[in-house]
Amino acid sequence: MIKEELIEIIAAKNGIPKTKSADILRTILETIQQRVVDGEKVSLVGFGVFEAVDAKARIGNNLKTRQPVHIAATRRPRFTAGRTFKNAVRGDTTESEE
Repeated sequence: MIKEELIEIIAAKNGIPKTKSADILRTILETIQQRVVDGEKVSLVGFGVFEAVDAKARIGNNLKTRQPVHIAATRRPRFTAGRTFKNAVRGDTTESEE
């Protein structure tokens, strides 16, 4: 699925124009991104948690030369799926989020 398809689904399910749907989706995504950039966790109960995590410096391997390569410490985004989401993917709909 691409962003445009999601916009169409939101518009159809809510009976709103695609432009309004696109604005809503853009606002949601921008807000989640900015909050994570600011160091906050964004928790959508049942769906998951978006957060920024620190990745430590480490030694990796150059796949072409097989030589060790230093990989610098960095900060990266992480998404952890919530229980309801995980269960839905597994096909188990008997347990709901508390």
